[in-house]
Amino acid sequence: MIKFGSSLWPARPDNASAVEKAGFDSIWVYDHFAPFSHQSGLRDPETGGGWGALPILPLLLANTTRCTVGTNVLCPTLRYHPAIIAQYFAQLDCLFPGRIIIGVGAGEAVNETPIVGRFPPYKERMERLEEAVGLMRKLWTSKDYFNHEGRYYKSKNLFLYAKPKERIPIVISAFGEKSAELAGKVGDGITIYWTRPQKRDLILRRFAEAATKAGKDPETMTKVAYFPFLGITPNPLPIVRNIKPSLARWSHEPDPRKIDEMAKTLSDEEALQYCTLVPKVDDLIGVFGSAFKAGINHIVMRDLTPMFIQNKLAPPEAAGWPLKVLPYFREKYK
Repeated sequence: MIKFGSSLWPARPDNASAVEKAGFDSIWVYDHFAPFSHQSGLRDPETGGGWGALPILPLLLANTTRCTVGTNVLCPTLRYHPAIIAQYFAQLDCLFPGRIIIGVGAGEAVNETPIVGRFPPYKERMERLEEAVGLMRKLWTSKDYFNHEGRYYKSKNLFLYAKPKERIPIVISAFGEKSAELAGKVGDGITIYWTRPQKRDLILRRFAEAATKAGKDPETMTKVAYFPFLGITPNPLPIVRNIKPSLARWSHEPDPRKIDEMAKTLSDEEALQYCTLVPKVDDLIGVFGSAFKAGINHIVMRDLTPMFIQNKLAPPEAAGWPLKVLPYFREKYK
């Protein structure tokens, strides 16, 4: 079954209600300590990217009745201890059974470095993530106290009294083939930054191979294509210039002030490569159809169309595109 999700930005309860009414299946929120842009964060911490997910998740769940709600993504390994994250999401599932999903990743320098004082190399971050996922799952299922003596986490007499009522899926973000292999090995699914086309097919193949090797069926697992900058407008350039810090952060620079300076070196053409900004509603059908054809079964997007309409860069009727596009695919893939 195919699904559609909305990455809320800003993540407000009333926005969640509107997303559910529009027919979306899931709602996702980012989890950041710091914004990617110093200037954007000063103007508006909420929309600038400097908000955490944990305070808002129960509000989104309480203001919806059907949608699955989760993180895209949270790092459970550095500024958080995985046992605390396991407890938090188990309690959420006790309150809202079967409506929780966790998107996790290996972290970003801008969020982790200010808290722990360092940003470990990729190998360590992936090892930490694998250990953290295993520890979280054991806490959710263990029927007795246990000790954890891992490479990065050492805990004694662990037992989680409030167990999840349903199995909580863990979906792992993958920018490359090694991350994809980890997602297949220990995750319940994978999230791909779809507008980074490099090695897209290879990433999905490595995920499927690792999942099969681990005794899972990759066809039944969650495969998310994430579209972070999607919208309908014939004139995208005024907004594209504002998203460059979100792209510059991939340099692993921990200081938002320096990220702003690095963003100035990106051309409009470079930034547009990572966007899905189309002039007509029907164009989205082609975009999403390509992702489904590649094996994706869950599309998650941050829809910039309301922003375009507010700035008179798109007609008001463009806001209703989900009412046309989502039913089209549900009928096609039912």
